[in-house]
Amino acid sequence: MEKKKRTPTSTKRNKKLVKKVLHNKSTKPIVQKKQHNKKPTKNDKQNLNRKPSDLKVMALGGLGEVGKNCYVVEYKNDIFVVDYGVLFPDKDLLGIDYIIPNYTYLLENKHRIRGLFITHGHEDHIGGIPFLLKTLDIPAIYAPQTASLMIQNKLREHHLSAKLIEIDDNTELKFGPVKIITYRVTHSIPDSLGLFFETPVGNIVTTGDFKVDFAPPGQEAPDFHKMTELAKRGVLLMLSDSTNAMTEGFSLSESLIGKNLKLLISEAEGRIIFTTFASNINRVEQIIEGALENKRKICIIGRSLNNALQIGLKTKYIKAKKSDIIEPRDVNKYNDNEVVIITTGSQGEALAGLSRIATGSHAHISISPSDTVVFASNPIPGNNYQVGKVLDALSESDCNIVTNSDLFKTHASGHASKEEQKLLLSLWKPKYFAPVHGTHFMLQNHKQSAIQLGIPKENIFILDNGDVLNMDTKHPYINRNVFPGQSMYVSGNNINVSTTSGIMHQLASEGVFVISSIYDNNKNLISYPLTITRGLMIVNENIEVIQQAQKIFIETYHKNKNLNKAMIEKKISSEIDKFIYSKLSKHPLIKVKLIPFKPLPKEKQAKKEKVED
Repeated sequence: MEKKKRTPTSTKRNKKLVKKVLHNKSTKPIVQKKQHNKKPTKNDKQNLNRKPSDLKVMALGGLGEVGKNCYVVEYKNDIFVVDYGVLFPDKDLLGIDYIIPNYTYLLENKHRIRGLFITHGHEDHIGGIPFLLKTLDIPAIYAPQTASLMIQNKLREHHLSAKLIEIDDNTELKFGPVKIITYRVTHSIPDSLGLFFETPVGNIVTTGDFKVDFAPPGQEAPDFHKMTELAKRGVLLMLSDSTNAMTEGFSLSESLIGKNLKLLISEAEGRIIFTTFASNINRVEQIIEGALENKRKICIIGRSLNNALQIGLKTKYIKAKKSDIIEPRDVNKYNDNEVVIITTGSQGEALAGLSRIATGSHAHISISPSDTVVFASNPIPGNNYQVGKVLDALSESDCNIVTNSDLFKTHASGHASKEEQKLLLSLWKPKYFAPVHGTHFMLQNHKQSAIQLGIPKENIFILDNGDVLNMDTKHPYINRNVFPGQSMYVSGNNINVSTTSGIMHQLASEGVFVISSIYDNNKNLISYPLTITRGLMIVNENIEVIQQAQKIFIETYHKNKNLNKAMIEKKISSEIDKFIYSKLSKHPLIKVKLIPFKPLPKEKQAKKEKVED
């Protein structure tokens, strides 16, 4: 059989395609680099000597990761904090409950904070608030209705109180020369907002988490009219959600998912069990609506889902009567075709409702072959193994399992795909752009979309947690690693900067630098700082670095000697960290120890003097 000869045109076309792929950065895999691996450039070093801008933007979390979002807009002496979320630990971080943004900068500048401004009620935007409030007082928390109710629940659980001010999509707040204007966006939770900061230097817009859904069930479409009107005032800088920056086209509408879920309910002959994210109130509302249309009772399993149900009923986003909801212990009183169960456990959590049902350890509900189990969610990257275990356990009962697929959609992302991101970039027309909320791969892909729309490459900033973007109107610039950007870890009631595994990794890759000194009752240093270093540098070749670090220790101590011991140690550690990074491009594990002088008891002192004689 003769091989078909490739035509010149097809060869030419393929060459063009290859060339396009090779030169299109958005298709290349980008290795996520940690913040401390970034070497300071010539520009970075020059920027250190520049006069700080009146308007600054920085991130305490949310860059290089998906989670623990926290961004700061700073104008002169005023600090505005946007969101304070959590990141859930992976299986390697044993004993860690939550990962939260590093609040050191906020603690050091608490007198300048004007408020915490919440875009929506998801855990990666509000989950860290209780841990923040245990450390410092926030003048006020401004949050939309659904998020406000969720925060109230968290404060009650942690026995905390805070000034909570409810805002909506028509709120305008004035803080001296700075005005904050809200606008409506669509996400997978009601009452999602974007924020518009009007400042004397220029205007900054942040989108929050968003998607473009023109017919979202139970809520209004994005307010494009208001966005357009605000855009006419000019946008100096835009911060935008990058989560799905590598996904082509447009995201699916939540209304399509609702139709599919309702179809499953109407077609199922037996009992049907749904699992989804508790915070996806729109999804829960769609399932409940489908259950009521088919005259089925609703059983909710899981504390977080029950909280979401109560909030949904209170805000009227969920419409159901008390008589429509039954307790798990009453499920078996009804025929299988009269019940819909909604349970936690979409991510394979071992103690969640679905895992217990699948393994036969739930007190009231066990799986049967006539059941249909629907996963109205996708596994979060990293959770595939846990979800797989639950699927295996369910399969043993021979029940019908429905997961999200290209053939039948049971889940739609709440985040914008590429074309939606481009739509908002085209609408706002920012002079400068900083993609946020995502891994570096996501941020870089979002950057490429902005370049395609004509935003100059030099006007786009890829930041790391801990960087400061100085919004000089003519030549904005980045100061790298200005404040601690590493995560903080919550284990029970303890909050630490490092975990055991984190420490081991840091020791292995960056080394350790220990520096200590003794102080007397008058807080005067009475010994020259002693240093020990391992795995960081060859000491004999870097004597000047050691000496300079000792000098920084002494100077920083005297500047801050009126503070408490822990705060002084933190400040010294921060200054030495910045210095070592500028010289060696490394972030070693730094341990600063201030030791109080304790004179020997008189008896021991006398014995010592006798021996010396």
